[in-house]
Amino acid sequence: MRTLQPIPAARGHDLIVFDGHDGAGKTTVARRVAEELGGRLVRPFDDEFGPIASRLQRAGDFDALNRSALQSVAKVLDANSNGRPLIFDRHWMSIFTLVPRSYYASWQPLPFTFLCWADLPTTIARIAERAEPPVDTDVHVHYCERYRELAEEYSVPVLDTTGTNAEDWVRRLVSR
Repeated sequence: MRTLQPIPAARGHDLIVFDGHDGAGKTTVARRVAEELGGRLVRPFDDEFGPIASRLQRAGDFDALNRSALQSVAKVLDANSNGRPLIFDRHWMSIFTLVPRSYYASWQPLPFTFLCWADLPTTIARIAERAEPPVDTDVHVHYCERYRELAEEYSVPVLDTTGTNAEDWVRRLVSR
């Protein structure tokens, strides 16, 4: 098994999270790290979760949103208890961008997490490359800032993928 570098605190963790806004490179980094470590990539918030979470957030139904997110994570954990490291593509940080602070305690203890982050122009360019429907730039500004605020508040290491590709970060994180 390979060890994560250069952040020694990641060693020995059975669960590692890569979180961040769309276009930050988290899926690529998480997938490649899982491959390198012999772990399993898990995505608790599948394609169906996003629209549901957005609807619940707009409706102000934070109880249902938080409960649904916690259940999604628990389901993934229950289904993957085979001893292989779990590499999450999204987890608590994504939910913290959607719910009020009063819900944060239900996510404790927080798993070891990296924030994948890119500046606004890089984020928008990457999303455009995927041919996703355009979203108001203010939405991207909000989430880019919110993830950075959470990373600072919770001392989450930031993998700034601006000007680089996700594979560069994989090479930095995983040593042979």
